[in-house]
Amino acid sequence: EIVGVDLANGELVAFGDHNMVSQDKSVGEQQGLDVWRSMDGATWTHESLPGSDGYMARSVTHWSGGVAVLGTDGGHSKRGIWVWTSAAGWKKTADLPTASTGPILGFNERLILLGYDEVQNVGPVPAAWWSSDGRTWTRAVAPIKGVGVMFDGGFVAGDRIVAYGMSHV
Repeated sequence: EIVGVDLANGELVAFGDHNMVSQDKSVGEQQGLDVWRSMDGATWTHESLPGSDGYMARSVTHWSGGVAVLGTDGGHSKRGIWVWTSAAGWKKTADLPTASTGPILGFNERLILLGYDEVQNVGPVPAAWWSSDGRTWTRAVAPIKGVGVMFDGGFVAGDRIVAYGMSHV
């Protein structure tokens, strides 16, 4: 299943996941992450992402550091959310255990992850994380109030990020 396509330096990059049967019989069927690349849209090369067994594909973007993709735990264990970057071959670079499954966006020299964070005695609150290297992330709370509000999506519009969402309560 392809969840997103992006154009990075004249190359199409499609991102998705596939079902596979785990060697661990107690896990059963799970997902793995895939990237397909094409310069012309007709001929594609396929890559399976390292360390992606059990993850579901969420979103893809490009930025100054190459291409970045976001995968979330497929539900078999609590491994959080991971980012893979492709500056010099695919690397699993960041674990964001409290982030949501919102989109990853390339914005100027940074990666932006939109979503929500769980706050004790409050519940989900909209939040964003940013990184300039794909490894170290800084959390920023959005100035929005409401019960269970979270960012479900977003996009880059010129020199701004537009984020949208709703209450999930």
